[in-house]
Amino acid sequence: MSVKICSLRAAHGDAIIVEVEIENSFYRIVIDGGPESTQDVVAEKLINLGHIDLLVLTHYDADHIAGLIRFLEKLRGESCIIERVWANCASIVDYDDEEYVSAYGDAYKLSNYLGRLKRTGLIGDWSDCVTSEMGRVTIGPIQIDVLSPTNNIQAELLKRYRDYIEKEGLEDDPDLEENVSYGRVQCDATKSLSYLAYAFRPSSTTFMNKSSIALRIQAEGRSLLLLGDADANVVTDSLSEIVKAEGKPINVDLIKMSHHGSKANINRKLFELTNCTRFLFTTDGGTGGAYHPDRQTLACIEAWSRKNDCPITLYFNYPLRTIMTRNPGLISDEEREKFIIVDNKNEIMI
Repeated sequence: MSVKICSLRAAHGDAIIVEVEIENSFYRIVIDGGPESTQDVVAEKLINLGHIDLLVLTHYDADHIAGLIRFLEKLRGESCIIERVWANCASIVDYDDEEYVSAYGDAYKLSNYLGRLKRTGLIGDWSDCVTSEMGRVTIGPIQIDVLSPTNNIQAELLKRYRDYIEKEGLEDDPDLEENVSYGRVQCDATKSLSYLAYAFRPSSTTFMNKSSIALRIQAEGRSLLLLGDADANVVTDSLSEIVKAEGKPINVDLIKMSHHGSKANINRKLFELTNCTRFLFTTDGGTGGAYHPDRQTLACIEAWSRKNDCPITLYFNYPLRTIMTRNPGLISDEEREKFIIVDNKNEIMI
């Protein structure tokens, strides 16, 4: 039995494949598809997978959706290729073969293709209300707990969509942008990791990120947290319920850090509720006003996740030198010795 996590090179976005092999049977979960700049590469990889048990769009941000749209656009066949799709609110996004009517960017295209493919039988079940209240889902040997969003956030997503399209028409939702001051990034580079962890103060993420689907995936004793771009408070509320039910902190083999390692998507409680020493960052360094991952996030991981002197491993799906082109002060040569750093790594076996 093996569990493989493949984090495709999707620039500043997410495109992840989880593959579980047990007794020569394969189960595949695809999560997000990256931005437009890498959509063709991601789509080709997904097409070559063949059968997919679960396809998840965590939320409608451009750096998660474009590759899925291109994949669905190219999908051909006569029988079901994707057993389940989770894409919140996709069915309520108004679409029409003749008119583009969505305010949430590419949500229109996604919902259009999903509608067509469901009618032709290439996808099976399509769920558009995936929340932490839905209970555990089982796919073969895989158990999935949805950690985010909540029912209330999902209802607010629907309301915001309806309100926004009435007021703003087809313009982009301004809530999709979340900029970081490069001055703050430069200032953090002059401070030690221990100081940054001590001085850390939680900040908030955008509503669209709060609507992101986050998952705990378990299979044959292995456990993953794949956090999309989810809000840390929403995630830890769900994890607290799991800890309460199980009576102990959650052992996790790997955490895919939320929002590419943004400090706006972490809190101390995440590390108190989990026992984990391996963390994955999916980014080439960010774009625009984003500088991912954040040095403060690395500081908090070093300070809060270290238990029993076990080494902490940081995985990056791009070369660290590429990531540090945008953020040269991310980590010093001396600080690298605090971690096991595995960069330019697209496949992780656990």
